[in-house]
Amino acid sequence: MPNRRIPTSAVEIIELGSAPEDMDLLSRLHRTLYAQAFPIEDERELLRNMEIYLQLKKQGWYGRNNYHVLVMLDGEQPVGMSISDYLERSGAGVIEFLVVSRKKRHRGLGRLLLDRTEAALQADAAKTERRLDLVCGEMNDPFKSTGLPDSMDQVQRALVWDSWGYRRLRFPYVQAALSPALRPVENLLLMARVLNPEWSAGVPSNRVLQVVEDYQRWAMRIADPPSDQSYRGMAEGIADQRMVALGSLADYVGGQNGSAPFVHKITVPDEPDLGAALDVYESHFAGKDTGVDREAFHKGVNEEFGRKAWSYHLWALREDPRAPVSGMASFFTFPACGFGGYIVLGEQLRSRGLARKLVSRIELAMIADARGAGGWLIECAPASQEGEIFRRLGFQRLPIEYRQPPLTPGRGSDPSHAPLLDLMYKEFGEAFRPQTISAERLRAAVRWIFRGVYRIPRPRQSPFYTYLLAANPSLRSA
Repeated sequence: MPNRRIPTSAVEIIELGSAPEDMDLLSRLHRTLYAQAFPIEDERELLRNMEIYLQLKKQGWYGRNNYHVLVMLDGEQPVGMSISDYLERSGAGVIEFLVVSRKKRHRGLGRLLLDRTEAALQADAAKTERRLDLVCGEMNDPFKSTGLPDSMDQVQRALVWDSWGYRRLRFPYVQAALSPALRPVENLLLMARVLNPEWSAGVPSNRVLQVVEDYQRWAMRIADPPSDQSYRGMAEGIADQRMVALGSLADYVGGQNGSAPFVHKITVPDEPDLGAALDVYESHFAGKDTGVDREAFHKGVNEEFGRKAWSYHLWALREDPRAPVSGMASFFTFPACGFGGYIVLGEQLRSRGLARKLVSRIELAMIADARGAGGWLIECAPASQEGEIFRRLGFQRLPIEYRQPPLTPGRGSDPSHAPLLDLMYKEFGEAFRPQTISAERLRAAVRWIFRGVYRIPRPRQSPFYTYLLAANPSLRSA
């Protein structure tokens, strides 16, 4: 129904067709609202392609499928836009794009545009006399930062879509290249609002692949999706799964908006919570080989404030804003990698799924530091309970021999007698394949850790660095 106007309280929504005035409006939107929302060229559909799709729609090429371009107008001014596809065989809709201009946000217009978009997809399904089982959409993964500007804070976007009923499909999604001149996009996730009541925990894997195949065929004009490299990678990623699990978008970004654990970021030496955080630290690490005494830790914290070469964070954690401090997190962001120093959840914070949320928040903080890190390392005693907990949180033990340098500079210079620890690594976000860190990046990360955590001024000359390379031939330079 091209150009049929749908009245609302303050704006109206029109659906574009192939008329010349519609093409003019589409061209204007592509240069402004659309380009601002998609600063990454590989994610941006060409204007010519959009024009072709609307022409094909007029010619009946889509058959029982459909393609929608909806524009929200405030008077004559475009303030929002959505592009979506109905995929008849899959019983699914896909929202390629939905945006409201920055000046018009926080007024409920995004939800209004979403409702109208979903209504169009529901109407398509009704014409085919079948149920619309799910509506999917692509989103920038907040943990796969490209370093380029975005039209909206990625964490906030996840929280907004979560509030709209969308959940994350937990599989390795990759958007196929939108044209031969562009590349596949690997920094996205696929979310879905599931309408089939039988799929509350997950979507059948074969249906997910069907949606991806139909999306590539009808929206990206890939003639044979199973031969596309990005499709094959997704198919291999869920080949042994009956269902693709659904996950909360809000939990994925750490349950923000004031949910537990409540974080107080200690940024100056005289913060009132510093003493309480030190109490938590001392109660868990005093006397252990991997800890230092309270005074030494306090001194080290004071030295970290105002660092320029790397970023340091110390957080006091609470169950709620009025509760006493019952946890702490101390971590670094180096240019090569992040590093988790000490992380403690007291009894009030345990067994509630808060560790995973805390890990997400730490990773988002490391990304915000903009040091170039894409993952982080932690140290754990071999075969320890802590190591098993971190393994369940997504960390993977690196197959190397790693000896901990002395926590007090100048002590214990013989690496062969130093504590043997597991060095564990995790990429930011959720990884669906075995995680790897290159030998070059790991060497650089260890040098930063030696310098920043263990106060070794010249890491390359340290006997602990020399020992690391000698004990692990895989880490040596080619």
